[in-house]
Amino acid sequence: MSYFVTNWGGILFAGHQKFSRKKTNTIRFKLTAAMSPYSRLLVYTISGGQLIMDYFELDFEFFGNEFEFMLDDANYRPDQDIYVDVKAEKNSYLAFQAIDQGALLLGFDEFGLTRKQVQEDLASYVDADEENRLDLIHSFGLFLRSSLNETKTQSSRAKRFAPERRDRPYRNAIRLRTDFSESWFWKNSTMKNQKTQTFHDVVPDSITSWYVTGFALSPTLGLGLMHAPRKFTVTKPFYMVANLPYSIKRGEVVRIQIMLFNFLNSDLTTDVTLFNKNDEIDFVDRLSNNPHFRTKAIIAPHNQVKSVSFLIKAKKLGEIAIKIEAVNQLESDGLEHMLRVTPESRLYEKTEARFIDLPTRNKTNFPITCNIPRDADPGSTKIEVLIDPPLMGFLARNTTDSLLKIPTGASNLNLLTFVPNIVLLEYLKETGKVTPSIEKARNYVSSGYKNQLKYKHSNGAFGQWNPPTGNPSVFLTALVANALATASKHIDIDKKIVEQAYSWISGKQKPNGCFEDDGEVIYTPLQNNSSSFALTAFIVSAIMENENIASQFAAVVQKATNCLAGNFDSLNNMHDIALATYALALVRHEKRQIYLDRLIRDSIFEKGSSTERYWNEELNVEIAAYALLSYLQIGNVIDTMPIMTWLNKQRYSTGVFSGVQRTFVALKALGKMATYLNTSKNDYSVYISYDKHKSKFDVLSTKSLDTFHHELPDSVRNVNFAVEGIGFGYLQLTYQYHRNIQNAKASFMLDVTVLDSSNYNVQDLRVCLSYKPKEKYTVSGVALVEVYLPSGLIVKESTVRDISRKIQRTERAFDNTAMFVYFNGLDTNSVCFDITAHRKFKIAMHRPSYVVVYDTNDMSGFAIKSYEGKVLQICDICDDEDCRSMSC
Repeated sequence: MSYFVTNWGGILFAGHQKFSRKKTNTIRFKLTAAMSPYSRLLVYTISGGQLIMDYFELDFEFFGNEFEFMLDDANYRPDQDIYVDVKAEKNSYLAFQAIDQGALLLGFDEFGLTRKQVQEDLASYVDADEENRLDLIHSFGLFLRSSLNETKTQSSRAKRFAPERRDRPYRNAIRLRTDFSESWFWKNSTMKNQKTQTFHDVVPDSITSWYVTGFALSPTLGLGLMHAPRKFTVTKPFYMVANLPYSIKRGEVVRIQIMLFNFLNSDLTTDVTLFNKNDEIDFVDRLSNNPHFRTKAIIAPHNQVKSVSFLIKAKKLGEIAIKIEAVNQLESDGLEHMLRVTPESRLYEKTEARFIDLPTRNKTNFPITCNIPRDADPGSTKIEVLIDPPLMGFLARNTTDSLLKIPTGASNLNLLTFVPNIVLLEYLKETGKVTPSIEKARNYVSSGYKNQLKYKHSNGAFGQWNPPTGNPSVFLTALVANALATASKHIDIDKKIVEQAYSWISGKQKPNGCFEDDGEVIYTPLQNNSSSFALTAFIVSAIMENENIASQFAAVVQKATNCLAGNFDSLNNMHDIALATYALALVRHEKRQIYLDRLIRDSIFEKGSSTERYWNEELNVEIAAYALLSYLQIGNVIDTMPIMTWLNKQRYSTGVFSGVQRTFVALKALGKMATYLNTSKNDYSVYISYDKHKSKFDVLSTKSLDTFHHELPDSVRNVNFAVEGIGFGYLQLTYQYHRNIQNAKASFMLDVTVLDSSNYNVQDLRVCLSYKPKEKYTVSGVALVEVYLPSGLIVKESTVRDISRKIQRTERAFDNTAMFVYFNGLDTNSVCFDITAHRKFKIAMHRPSYVVVYDTNDMSGFAIKSYEGKVLQICDICDDEDCRSMSC
């Protein structure tokens, strides 16, 4: 009889033993740390020419690196010192985190690293494909084959021993509690040449229970995990809890409710005071004329909860301080929360961008007017100047998980979390420039990659929704595969995932070399099968932009190129021509210049200017970007300048564009252009003049991505920029303001109705919408409906009723005060859904809220409607004392 011990595709131990004819025999071997946390013992023999085998699962109670975590106590007070003792193998790397139990509504698995997660992740590295799922040996990651079926054994688990605890004194200080973090104790360290270490920190101010977890990673014994999170509680014998809404609008009356918890042995007469810190609020009651604070005396019964409330109205926008103190003869407590105050109207932001193009020493002027309407909300205007000499500084400055500031609950929207950051990393790699944001960019790329895998189908393609269903999209799979292939230069990417995606795409190629997409519609200009040239060119570019992939799929590119080159006379769509031009330029096809000439022939210059070239087409940003990329690929840089000048003016303040796909291609073009211009010398001065003021900024060539910022007074309307010297750069003026919702030309039909079933505590809302296409028989991209609730109302998990059965996904936001609803490809047929909201906070005289819908492929295509619902009056929310003061 032969046997071996295996885990994760490797054989750890093997042996052979001769047995007697007894029915039962014993195999003895020594367990080692390498076998943990999970291994299999497989035994086999040959009898009568047949292979006979079986296996047994070895489920260890510990990892090879035994990791112990001990708290010095189980109960603490706010701001008390906490000491944690840990034990692990020498030279282990340690990391910890603590999560407030209030944030664990989804369960600890959403936050912590568990033994189960590690085992599942390790199992994913065993090379056992679906075709061989009945092959027992193959399921172990080995190559011996048999005809037996795989069997599974239930794992066993045992509890770890309880940690020892030592008493330490706490610091009993009366103080204002301000730290209400939901996560804390982010620690990391290396054990060095020792097996024990002590960590110290100070407990946050929340009255709650905390769950602490962590891991140890040894270079010799591997991973060590806690068997279960460690829990400890933070409390006081007397304390307050303030219930505040996520936000209120300026001018609304909100009831600030405070709960007093008295766990002392007697009833206590307590003075509760709410302070008007920094003159940010008005007191609504008439109990006093003192504008600085309100005090109420109440009796707090022992072992019970007593509530007291104050009526206030916010005077300022932004975050205001809610400072409260409770004082009695035995104990005191104080806390300060920040309450968000939003404007009554909607934020509008506009950007005026200019390209500094001084190849020789010269001077130029850029006069810019801030078109801020007279009825903009007072105090809401903000004006900022940005000078970006390296041309990519705007991207480094705004390195974030979503530059378009929209939810990312769909596959193509998730790409916004890492495609712009890939452009930044590519630029830094090519130019050698440095920025503190580089690690942040890598982290966002890594996070975006992990999230993107949620949309992966089993056949290697990518779909739009999680979990993946229906037919995956050829376009989306090419988009994702290209992004992942490029990202692999900067982070670790599983090459098999990339290759599998491209292989799936190649299987969709038609005999004539072209591609068509029969999957879910995400971006109509590339999925309209009446003309497959754009999609074919897109796939060629997605392959050719990555050298390793290009050599692997050269035959696919050759056939697709023949499809494009042989249909020159059939192309009449400028977007198709632009994509085909870039694809042919990438493969250095002999017809690339013919296509480019055809593309440029239909371009025009901005009226009164010879420095801004564009295309008078619906997809003008995409066309300009592909034209710029084509010029750069061919090596003609001079003719790119007018295109770049126009393209730069179309950017938002964060550097992105008004849609997902146009952001991807335009940023790629600007990034490559910035790489080329990096070799030029910068030595110029920028003079900013407004009213009677003048500022000067000197720009010199450096290795950094530093930008210059200058905030202007909100009264400025006309600004002149004079640039003198030599070099290149971006110049950007951004201004924003709040204004009541205007009746702009809408791209959607949108109807919002407060249903008759609504009352003061429950709001039932019906939203109906349809797409208003610019051309017949076209559909929108992913349509996102954002439903914002009146102050004080929240939505729960299952509050959306899909009347039309068209919703792809729902997502709560802003502490449950908004609901995002996703639709895939809306047309002229109306779709409806109902949403129910419940009152959590009492707010009177609330301002109207609104619903907005927009096409994520074209952010300029949107519709917005306001609604009010049932409005509470002050006398509906006041308590006895306040009500009497106002004669309610």
